[in-house]
Amino acid sequence: MAKKVAASTSVTKAAPTVPQKGASSGGIVQLHLSGHAELQKYGDNALPLMGLGLFLGADDFDELATNAMTDGSNDKKIDFCHIDRTNRYAVIAQGYTAKQWLRHAAPANKASDLIAAVGWLFTGDISKVPSKLRAVAQELRQAIKDDEIIRIDFLYIHNCVESTNVDNELRTAASTAQRVLNKPGIAFGHAELGITQLEGLCLSSESKILVQDSFTIPGRNVIVETGDVWESVMTSMPGDWLRDLYLRYNTRLFSANYRDYLGMRSTIKNINFGIKSSAQREPKNFWTYNNGITALTRRITKSAGKFEIEGVSIINGAQTTGSIGECSISEAEKIKIPCRFVCCRDNDVLHNIIRFNNTQNAFRSSDQRSSDEVQRRLATELRAYNLSYIHRRSGATSPRSSISAESIAPLLCAFHGDPQSASRRRNDIFDLDTLYERVFPKTCTGEHVLLVHCLGLALDEVKYALKVKDAEGAATTVETINYEVLKYSTSKLFMVRIMGSVVEQICGAKVADLYRWRFHSASIKPDLQKLVFPWVEAVEAVLPIVASTVSNPYEAVRDFAGLPNLELRIAATVSGLGNHFAQRFAPLKDVTEI
Repeated sequence: MAKKVAASTSVTKAAPTVPQKGASSGGIVQLHLSGHAELQKYGDNALPLMGLGLFLGADDFDELATNAMTDGSNDKKIDFCHIDRTNRYAVIAQGYTAKQWLRHAAPANKASDLIAAVGWLFTGDISKVPSKLRAVAQELRQAIKDDEIIRIDFLYIHNCVESTNVDNELRTAASTAQRVLNKPGIAFGHAELGITQLEGLCLSSESKILVQDSFTIPGRNVIVETGDVWESVMTSMPGDWLRDLYLRYNTRLFSANYRDYLGMRSTIKNINFGIKSSAQREPKNFWTYNNGITALTRRITKSAGKFEIEGVSIINGAQTTGSIGECSISEAEKIKIPCRFVCCRDNDVLHNIIRFNNTQNAFRSSDQRSSDEVQRRLATELRAYNLSYIHRRSGATSPRSSISAESIAPLLCAFHGDPQSASRRRNDIFDLDTLYERVFPKTCTGEHVLLVHCLGLALDEVKYALKVKDAEGAATTVETINYEVLKYSTSKLFMVRIMGSVVEQICGAKVADLYRWRFHSASIKPDLQKLVFPWVEAVEAVLPIVASTVSNPYEAVRDFAGLPNLELRIAATVSGLGNHFAQRFAPLKDVTEI
């Protein structure tokens, strides 16, 4: 997670209770963007795509672009639509990249375009929605109908200074969607990711403490605790202090979990509404009702009898902070909150501090298996080929060729016959022992993980190529039919399973244990493109068979109900055309072994 915090015993100069924020120069964002060479092919969408990826915590920007980017002719002013059934979350985004960075404000009309987008995505005759947007609208509507979405955010991502006009337009888009859908179980939010917020996301991706100003802790009733590599102070903080802090820095306070404060809905089940209600109705009892907040800081010092902290990042209590931030100052003045500030100098201990304190979304399900024997062995085996396997997040930026446990788990799950869990229960892969042991058995090798990873990359490549052709009107009739199978968000897992079901046809031999199929060591190089190409050949050979066999692509890739029968039919067809497919499968067969 966060990087090491340097030890220091020096005394900082006393600072105002809530100091002013500095303005962003945009340099950090430009540097971060230039560090992602793979984004340049997306042109003006490169910056918005990077911003969306950072906002979502995405591991793979290319995969995100393939699945979420809708920008093109007749896109009805919707550049991105991301649907995450596992976390029951959707994002609708508009992007803009000004030639001159740090313009005073981004065009507000592009934010207002999101208001018009509401009608196309959520209501009306689906047959009248432009074909390029129909698949996205159909998926989103179905997910909402099936109660698979509990929050929808509207984003405007750009490289200009944030403005009130844009914020107002985004707020209108969110409220319009809420009114149109009229579904109490869904929360609606909005965010303008201009240069300041993007800078925060860039720094947050490296787990830095974004708010670096110094603060004086009011009062002298402070408890001090120390360990070998950490020190902490705990006290009761007045509510107006925390309110001012949130109003000054907003979500930058939560850099360890940038989207941690989820906003409020007036429902008894919503924790944030409950926190605010407690603060308003029983201010004297708030201290005993609330768990308080825990925050990381870079330095703790004592000066003139008072403690001072340098920097703050709240890792537990974001809901409390945001809820109090929405109280009036007179309400906030009446309450006190237990607050603990921790300075740690050891990265491993710091990782666990964040892990055990955070009760929201920052700690991924995969992190709990970071010390598992299989995960550590996979990392060791892939390291022998100079490949990085990320089974535990850290402050360092992962290399482009790295494989994460978080992203490979659903691909392995689908490849080995369970696309349903991969699509809708991916967190369960790490949460449930039985499912985890089935997806990551002791027989799973690094070479097999790499094989499935490269299949995923190949599918992204094939889909993006068809997507570009379709958008430009250059796709042939067959290519258009093929793209119909791939255009939905669950299509990748569907095709991963299909390719897993024709392994014997690819290898030309009986495969008793699919986990034994892997790249042979001599074929593995750090340049993965040489291993992706054989998969592209195989996918492009099988895809037309799939497209001609599936009568309703949307239903087939969504519920997986008829998949076993479909697998047999496709395998039989591929087997019957053995001579034709042998040539297309030869490159993959040459670099693998059973």
